[in-house]
Formats: sequence, structure tokens, C-alpha cells
Amino acid sequence: MGDLTGGRTYDNLQPVHDAAPGTPQVPGVVSGWGLPNLQKAMQGPGQFLGSMAVALPTGTRDVWANPISDEAIRARRVEDTAEQATWAATKQQKGWVNGLPANASDDDQFEYEIGHAREQATLARGKDLLTGATYVGSLAKSGDGELVLEGQNTYSGSTWVRGGKLSVDGSLTSAVTVDGSAVGTRNADNGVLTALGGTLAGNGTVGALTVNTGGRVAPGHSIGTLHTGDVTFNPGSVYAVEVGPNGRSDQIQSSGVATLNGGVVTVSLENSPNLLSATEARSLVGQQFNILTASQGINGQFAAITPNYLFIGTQLSYQPNQLSLAVARNQATFASIAQTRNERAVATAAEALGAGSPVYESLLASDSAAQAQAAFKQLSGQLHSDVAAAQMADSRYIREAVNGRLQQAQALDSSAQIDTHDNGGWVQLLGGRNNVSGDNNASGYSSSTSGVLLGLDTEAGDGWRVGAATGYTQSHLNGESASADSDNYHLSVYGGKRFDAIALRMGGATTWHRIDSSRRVAYANQSDYDKADYNARTDQVFAEIGYTQWNQFEPFANLTYLNYQSDSFKEKGSAAALHASKQSQDATLSTLGLRAHTQLPVSSTSAVTLRGELGWEHQFGDTDRDASLKFAGSDNAFAVNSVPVARDGAVIKASAEMALTKDTLVSLNYSGLLSNRGNNNGINAGFTFRF
Repeated sequence: MGDLTGGRTYDNLQPVHDAAPGTPQVPGVVSGWGLPNLQKAMQGPGQFLGSMAVALPTGTRDVWANPISDEAIRARRVEDTAEQATWAATKQQKGWVNGLPANASDDDQFEYEIGHAREQATLARGKDLLTGATYVGSLAKSGDGELVLEGQNTYSGSTWVRGGKLSVDGSLTSAVTVDGSAVGTRNADNGVLTALGGTLAGNGTVGALTVNTGGRVAPGHSIGTLHTGDVTFNPGSVYAVEVGPNGRSDQIQSSGVATLNGGVVTVSLENSPNLLSATEARSLVGQQFNILTASQGINGQFAAITPNYLFIGTQLSYQPNQLSLAVARNQATFASIAQTRNERAVATAAEALGAGSPVYESLLASDSAAQAQAAFKQLSGQLHSDVAAAQMADSRYIREAVNGRLQQAQALDSSAQIDTHDNGGWVQLLGGRNNVSGDNNASGYSSSTSGVLLGLDTEAGDGWRVGAATGYTQSHLNGESASADSDNYHLSVYGGKRFDAIALRMGGATTWHRIDSSRRVAYANQSDYDKADYNARTDQVFAEIGYTQWNQFEPFANLTYLNYQSDSFKEKGSAAALHASKQSQDATLSTLGLRAHTQLPVSSTSAVTLRGELGWEHQFGDTDRDASLKFAGSDNAFAVNSVPVARDGAVIKASAEMALTKDTLVSLNYSGLLSNRGNNNGINAGFTFRF
């Protein structure tokens, strides 16, 4: 600059430079607090001249890389102290200690107002919004955006995180307080609405840390470590921990004392905004993570840790100077969640499979009791007990066919009575359906059967009539997410005789079954398909007596014993596949009832015979139909029951038969068994001949 007439000349072209770290930033004689530095200005403030309130809206991220101090405001305190000492002396000298006299001059009034205003200003200069301290630099962060501090920050006031995120990747000598005090407030100046409490993150160092209600600490930017002096978690606070494989996790390292007055630890997978899912937790079972160390000790405990699922929990372990987090199996057993007898049986067996079993591991990941119970039901293999129940129920078809044939042959009133010296043959085409309602243990199912039965019989002397029958039927069963098909081959021998008013009918039968089963096992993220084919057999013996002297009525009583045996089998499919050893079960049942018949003339030479039957069927002994099953690779068997057979049921039958010739007869028959467990209905068309 050149000389200016009547003025003064200053050489203000000073070099711009950075002070060495730690060098006090004091004003120069010429340039005050320094010359502008655009590069530094773009990296955030270098000085806090009091409380710095920063409200960043959602989606905003601001990075401050400068080291921030409060040298200026602290230097101002020295100046203000000297100025106030001079002002105090002036007030004493002029008698203004108790205020300005009423007759003060204009000059005195002016001087007093200036001095008093400066005095009042010192009371709030550089006031910390959190602590109330003055002449300090401090930071108050609100808004849902993120502020990142990368520098070595030495301001002496507080750091108050009221909303959004403050990431410290450098250092703060300041004590940090994190809470949710800005939640639900609106900054009138910039319209920033804070919806969340404050979060402290980063991999840096802070002087001390206090987390209050609504506050959250999440070290790093995913997994990271935050360093601090003393640290305090108060009720309503959150320590958000991210974990990864091989024991890696977020951590707070305290060089002082850690005081835990409550608060919650939340656990998430690395880089995930959500809590650990049950599946993620399952993958971490058995791992342990160090999440807090304090060289001067840990006092107190957190109030809770989350998430916790049905069978997997996150747990905290407290040592004098270290806090560890573990993902582990909790105390709830599979069976404790089950609601039914079947569910408890399969749950106990699945529990015994242990860690490493896909079935066991999939159940560990259950999100809810309802999901686990659905899984138990899918895994149970109830289909196999349903098959046993259905085959035992269907044993009535061959039994009723030969009994009906003997009744027909012994019916003295029938226009088509076969003389005891005649040979007879018969054929039946049959179809039936069985609908069984579920109960509080087992699901219902339905089955259908169709096929053909045929037989031959003859007079055997002394009034006895004996015969043999055979046949083939097909059965199909539909259960819950399961089905089975069966080819059934029948063989029976039978005989009967009339002893005056008493008619005796008896027989035995064996049915061989070839069963193909398939089950869909689908729950949570599991989806498997398991199939089996195996052989089974039903044996039965039966006897009946009827009183035939009541013209068109016949009271009767019969008794049946049957035994069902199934061979061993192994399902093919997934880890949920089941296998079973050879097993058997039996049943004894009786029927008491009354039959009636009448004839309706059709022409002068023929008539239709109508028959009806009403009876009470009673099951003796155990009404359960079950299967003993094992998971693949396990020797622990569990019993799964089908719907129990009704103890008592009503038997209803109706038929119509008509002679086509003196040697042939056709019939149409209905047979039903009705009970509180369901309905079993069958219909067949028959053809009988003699030769």
C-alpha cells in the first residue's frame, strides 16, 4: 500500500499459515484472530465463541475436520475480568454501587448504562446450554442429520447430543451427554423436526460419556470402538451393539469407571439397521463378544438386552472390568412351547437331536410360539398314524360283505334264498368315504376307498355253509399337508349255520396293504418333501349271532377282533425324514342292533326285498391309533397319535335286492358309521348267483 494524504498506512499483507498442533490461537497485534483461510473454512469452524447449536435435517451429513477450540472465548474472559474490575472501581468511586442517583448528569447516565450493559453481558457470555457454565465453547446437536467431528477438539464446554447422530472420529476433551431432549421439538428458525433421540457414534475418543433417556451409543460406523473416560448409562438409554462373525463387535473402552444405572443393550448384525433376526441369532449361537471394558471397574447393570427369541437369547456376563455379550440357547425347552400331546412328543425328540441337526437348528430360529407349534405339527408325521387308523376302520368292508352274504343266504323270507344244497357266488363293487374331525391333539383327515370283492360258498354238511372271498381295493387319504395311497388285497374265509331260531355267522380275513405316503414339511424358511413306501397287514376274526324267530325283525350281536401291523420304513427326503420299526396295534369292537326286512311285490313273479339295520358299535380298550417314529439318524422314538376312534357310534344300513332270475340276484347297499369323531359312509352294488 502507498501513502495516503491525511491518513495512516498499515502493512496487512501477512502470510497465511497453520499453527502447529497445540499452539495457542491468540490474536496478533496487526491482524487480530488471523486472516481468512477458505480451505479451513470449508472444513468447519475452528473456534466456538460460546454455545454452538447445530440442527441438521434428515439426510444431511456435515463433516468438520478442523480442530475446534474455545481459546477466543476464554481469552475474552480475561479481558472482561479486567474490564469489570475497572467498572467496579468506577462504581465505588462515584457512589454507584447501589445504582445511579436520580440527579445524575447526562454524561454519568450514559457512562452508567454502558458499564451496566457490559456487566450484564458477562453473566451470559459463552454460556453452556447444558451446564450453565460461561466463557466456554460448547456444542448442542439436534435434528436427524449426522455431524462428523474429525479433528482434535479441545473446547472446554459440553457436547450435548439431543437428536440425530454425532460421529466422533477424532477426539474431544469435552464430556458428551446423549439424550432425547430434542425429540418432538421443532426449531423455529430452520424448520428441522427431530424425530429421534441422539446417537453418539464413531471410532474416536471423548472426555467422558453420559447417556440419558432417549440417548443411544453405537460405536463405529458399523463395527467400531469408542474410547472414553468415565461412562454412565442411565434408565431409558440404549447401547446399540453390532456383532459379526469370529467374535467381532462394537466396543466401548473406558479409562475410568463405567456406571450402569439401567438402559437397554440392543444387538444387530454388522451393517444391519435391524435387530438380530432369529435366523441370524441362530448362526451366532455359542459366540461371545466383549462390548465394554472399564479400567476402573464396572458398577451396576443394564436393565435388559434384546432381542430374545423363543429358544435363543442374547445374554450379558458381568466381570469386574469387562462386560461380555453372548448369543446362546435359553432355558426354554421345545416341549415347553408345545400345546398338544403330539407336539410335545415331537418337540422332545427334536430337542434330543442337538446342535448341528438341521431340524434342531430350524426350530431354534422360531420367531414365535405359534410358528414353533406349526413346525412341531409339520414334523410329527401324523400321516402314518392316520393311515393305521384308516386301514383299521376300512376293515369293515370285507367283514360286512361276508356277513351280508351269510345273512342273505340264511334269509328264509327272501325270494332269492339259496338252498343249502346250492353253490353260490357273489360280487360287490364298493365305494366309501371316511371323514374324521380333528381334536385338541390331532388334525382331522379324510379317506376314500373303492374296489371289488367277490366270493364263493357252498353247503358243507350238517347245515353249515362255508365260503371264501377275495378282492382288491384302493384307498386314498388326505391329511394336513400329507397324503397316502394304498393298494389293498383281501382274503377271507367264512361260515354260518342256523340253529333253529339262532343264526351263527363267523369268519376271518387278512388284508395286505402296499402304502405310498408323502408329506410336505413347510414352516418358517424350511420346505421339505418326504416320501415312504412300505407294507402293512390287517388281520381280523369276527362272529355274530342273530335271533330269527321274530318274522321281519332280527336282533343281533357281533364281536370283532382286529390287528394292524406295519413293516419298518424309512422316508426319503430331507433332514425331517422319519423312520419307523415294525409295529402293531389291535382293537376289539362289538355291535348290538336290530335288523328288519320286508318285501315289496314288483310283479306276480318278483319282489324287491328291503332291509334295514340300526346298531350300536362299541370300542373296547384303547381308542388311540398311533405310530412310533424316529427322526433320521436318531434312536429316540416318539409316539404320534391320530384322532382317537369314537368309543361309541351308530351303525345305519339300508339295502334293496331283487331277483333277476331264479339263480341271480342284484342288490344296492348303504352302510354308515356315525360318531362324534366323524362319519364313515359306504355304498356298494352286488350281484349274487347260484350254480
